[in-house]
Amino acid sequence: MPQSEIAKIYDGVAPVYDVWAWMTETRARDHVLRLARQVSANRILEVAVGTGSTFVELVRSNPNGTTTGIDLSSGMLRRAKRKPA
Repeated sequence: MPQSEIAKIYDGVAPVYDVWAWMTETRARDHVLRLARQVSANRILEVAVGTGSTFVELVRSNPNGTTTGIDLSSGMLRRAKRKPA
């Protein structure tokens, strides 16, 4: 499947993605956040940032570092930009 098609799929699910992620990814997300809290003043890159739910917490756990998030889906990134960091 071409990369542009994948982005379109995620653009379509962006409005409901947070609910789906909460139901399916909570344990993995919590584990990542526990690991991130153990380091400070680092560079963190979140690939496939989605709607930014985890990204917001990564920024908060890394106040002296740089946290960057990327995603193929412009729909996901639009939602991520609305979340307070």
